[in-house]
Amino acid sequence: AVIAQLVEHQLPKLRVASSSLVYRSDSAKGHGYKPLTFNFCFLTKLHNLFSAIPMKIIRNKIIPFGKKFYAINLFGILFAKGTCDRVTLNHERIHTAQMKELAFIGFYILYLIEWVIRLIQYRNYFKAYSNISFEREAYANDRNLNYLSARRHYSFLEYLFDKH
Repeated sequence: AVIAQLVEHQLPKLRVASSSLVYRSDSAKGHGYKPLTFNFCFLTKLHNLFSAIPMKIIRNKIIPFGKKFYAINLFGILFAKGTCDRVTLNHERIHTAQMKELAFIGFYILYLIEWVIRLIQYRNYFKAYSNISFEREAYANDRNLNYLSARRHYSFLEYLFDKH
């Protein structure tokens, strides 16, 4: 909205309609506004850019650290201590989709903030982890191998305030 106001102030022939720029035509035939190909939604542009990048899988014996952990997804790269079954791969692909939607860094910032809030709420590390909206979406749908083809953007928000 702020950008729209700045654009309207600086360029009086422009206005914003549904997150796209349109311009006013002064020609005799053209009455009204015509669309320009410009979109203000930064996250949508980043998501479209990152969508073409497939999740990479690196099998190794070091990452993730610790004996309790088998796989970790870092910036769309899955580090695993061996082969992963289809459910685990789907779970991690759901996380990769979430990361891409939030331009990777946004995912980690929100994940950490929500984990701290859940830790205060539940006073238990595992329960805090289990109730993070990103994890809840991934665990609820990791057995549905077709989930990502029908998944709406920002679906993790449906799990944010839902009681678990």
